[in-house]
Amino acid sequence: MPTTTQQTNQSQAVTPFYTPEPSLRGANGIQTQLSYGSSAAAAAASGSAAMAAACSSLSQNIADVVGQDGAAPLTSLQIHFIQNMIHETLEEFRTACHQDILNLQVEMIRQFYIQLTEIHGLIEKYSVNESLVEEIERLREENRQLKANY
Repeated sequence: MPTTTQQTNQSQAVTPFYTPEPSLRGANGIQTQLSYGSSAAAAAASGSAAMAAACSSLSQNIADVVGQDGAAPLTSLQIHFIQNMIHETLEEFRTACHQDILNLQVEMIRQFYIQLTEIHGLIEKYSVNESLVEEIERLREENRQLKANY
């Protein structure tokens, strides 16, 4: 019995296996353009192109291997299904990597904040205390007066 994913893939005619990053998707699912030729646009384009190329070449390699030894070649629907599986797996991996990077950044910010509070505490502890400076000046003046009198 086919799974829900298989039923969905078989019931759709030909759906594109490329899904852009969520930040690049438009409201209707069409990829939106990034302006000013930002590095994010270049990274997204190269990443998505690499993902599409990897999916295509990997599915073609699978089709070639399955087609060897006199076995029947894969149909376009089977190739499309394999491409979708590969793409979904790569997308899950990309999402997991992205989440790991975000967690690392949050931890770094937390550590920097801890370091900042410790540095502030040390600066406060070892900085010049105005009341002590005034006391020292008062005592110096008192010493001068005592030396002058005796």
